[in-house]
Amino acid sequence: MSMKLSRRDRIIFIVGIVIIILVVGGLLAVKPKYEESQASQERLIAKETERDQLQQKIDTLPGLKAQLEKDVDSVLTKQQLFLEEKDYEESYEISMYLMDLLAESDLEVISTSLKDVEGMNLEPYVVHTNTAVYDLKAYSDIAHQLPDYFYYAYENNWPANPPAKAVATSQVTIGYRTELENFEGIYNAIDMIAECDKAIYLDTIGAELVTSDSLTSAEEAEPDQPYIEGEMVITVYELTYMNKDDIDKISVPAAEETPVE
Repeated sequence: MSMKLSRRDRIIFIVGIVIIILVVGGLLAVKPKYEESQASQERLIAKETERDQLQQKIDTLPGLKAQLEKDVDSVLTKQQLFLEEKDYEESYEISMYLMDLLAESDLEVISTSLKDVEGMNLEPYVVHTNTAVYDLKAYSDIAHQLPDYFYYAYENNWPANPPAKAVATSQVTIGYRTELENFEGIYNAIDMIAECDKAIYLDTIGAELVTSDSLTSAEEAEPDQPYIEGEMVITVYELTYMNKDDIDKISVPAAEETPVE
């Protein structure tokens, strides 16, 4: 059975097909643009989130700076215990410092020698307080009023020692001479090193009585009077100081900008 379409029906049919083609073609053309728009929107949201996070970090900078200043203040007095390494980079500078320190001891410095500056681990000085430890003493402490060190010893659970810290060290050997009557000057030198407010320690000190009989033929001058001659070995500890003024030089790197299409 055949069906004849009227001219009007054929026109409607053709127009319908054209409309369908246009709609399908439009959808096919619009879909990539829509997907691209969605991707751009997601990138924009991600960048805005990144911007907000960066802004939050920036907003915390004043507080972080204030905390950093407090932290630096907390170490300023501690670092003053050490000589500042950059101020004593040359061996003669450390030698001059020690000679000035010993000037009032009335010892005559006749020689100085210094090993190259090197790094060294400085072990912490830890004291475990001595206390009598026994069960009845612990049992009687009902309110747990005994000092912590008792329980550290009782439980054999002393806190771990702080880790060693690396610092710069210089070992200086100073040769000295003094009159026999000025033997007290040696004690003065020892006291001056011990009382110095810097991390300078006397490792060894020796003294020898020099008389005419003890001089060798290779030595030119003979002393009119006996004198004392010897060497002292001193270790000097140094640090690179933390400078509070450097806080203002800290800069925040700019965020890398990526264009969002």
